Amino acid sequence: MKIFLQISLIFGCIFCLISCKKLVSGINTDPNNPTYIPPEQLLIGGEVGLVYEMESQLARNAAYLDRSARGLANQQQAFWSYNFQGNFFDGDWSGIYAQIIPALALAESEALSGQNKVLAGIAEVNLAFLFGTTADLWGDIPLSQADNKAVYPYPMYDKQLNAYDSVQSLLNKAINNLSTNSGTASGADIFNGGNVAAWIQIAYTVKARFYLHVARTNVAYYDSALANADKGISSISNDWIAPQGTTFGGDNNAWQQFMIVRNGDLDADSAYTYSLQLFFNRLSWNSLIPGVTNDSARLMYLYTLANNVKAQADNFVPNDANPQAIGSSIPTGFFGGNWPLVTYAENQLIIAEANWKKNNYNQATVALNNYRNQLNVGYPIYIGSGYRSNTNAQYGSFAYPDSFGVGNSGNRLGLNTPQAALLQNILEERYITFVGQIEGFNDVRRTNNFLKIPIAPYPINSTNPNKYGTLPQRFLYSQIEQAANPNSPRQSSTDIFKPTTVNDPATPY
Repeated sequence: MKIFLQISLIFGCIFCLISCKKLVSGINTDPNNPTYIPPEQLLIGGEVGLVYEMESQLARNAAYLDRSARGLANQQQAFWSYNFQGNFFDGDWSGIYAQIIPALALAESEALSGQNKVLAGIAEVNLAFLFGTTADLWGDIPLSQADNKAVYPYPMYDKQLNAYDSVQSLLNKAINNLSTNSGTASGADIFNGGNVAAWIQIAYTVKARFYLHVARTNVAYYDSALANADKGISSISNDWIAPQGTTFGGDNNAWQQFMIVRNGDLDADSAYTYSLQLFFNRLSWNSLIPGVTNDSARLMYLYTLANNVKAQADNFVPNDANPQAIGSSIPTGFFGGNWPLVTYAENQLIIAEANWKKNNYNQATVALNNYRNQLNVGYPIYIGSGYRSNTNAQYGSFAYPDSFGVGNSGNRLGLNTPQAALLQNILEERYITFVGQIEGFNDVRRTNNFLKIPIAPYPINSTNPNKYGTLPQRFLYSQIEQAANPNSPRQSSTDIFKPTTVNDPATPY
């Protein structure tokens, strides 16, 4: 796909437009006017920009903070050590607010002007997803005034809960527009080729995700999460997946690009990476009760040793193998191929967790088994076909409560109650499913670190009683934004430890 190479040109044109016009209305729609950008190109640019943000430094930061990777050198080591500075986020903040949001908002406006409600709905799902993710990471964010630079050169910051409310409203609007089936985005949607049914299901799963994120503020949101997940992604064919190519520096995975260019700046040393220890512990349990949970294929797909040409000797690194892109001799690894954004896996795990919170343990087990059964029969985005065999990817079904009793297949930790063991399984599956992704960091904070992930720099198996200190809770606002916008909340470097509203420790998980 050459669209990755075209995004700078599209964004440059957008800058010209928004310098003198309101972003979402009053645009000249004459295609003969050189300032006009067709909504199809705007959607392409916005979607490509969103993919980049979900795969690049924001995702690497999340991996360091949920300890599914380790920063070793330069700025990556600073992130790993919680040495955050506002200027570290200048590029991502600018990418979100000066490039991607304008592209998607303008795509929506142009599409609605042309009665293309399908394209407008797809743009709205992308916008809502991006706004919601930004609220996840920063808390209070510009939203209601973010799409009109001419009128609001210094946008106010919406409170985090208000931002989530706006996200839900935007997703409702998207579902309504998509449901009209009026128009098309088949030549502009890089994800699903304008598949309306898939986008409606994606929108419902995104709604469920963000209801789950706010459920600590009101347990009724678990009902909302469940109601929307029930309408969400029903099969892996409707997953929201970012397609990646094999052209280095063009359309290949941004995680992979970074690991090649900055070889040695990060790894996944098993002594410091919670995900590796979790895999090892689950594999040890499988050796005692074979066939229940054999994660060896998933482990190899996510991480690799020195047989990868980019790996550090005698150490694990995220598996960025891609035979076409970097000439590796092993199949494409998770960090070298297509990238999950919102999936059937997440939808089932939302159903499982929300049901658990409602004391519906049998229904929670069914949803957990649905995901495990899909892993059994094949789920390429989570276990690449080049890594699985008939024996190294086995996920037996659980029965509640029998499987979760002490000494039984679903109670690896010997927890006192089947309810506790069931929740442990659900959250472990979520953690592994979100390795390398922003949602993993969201889960650690949202669940009040239920899985007991140590803070840096303590090794995972450290006996130091201080290893469960305060984990970072948010990202810092951009230094450029702080200097330019008087409405940007004032901050200090220690604010990374200040919980956002939805993760207030006064409201336990």
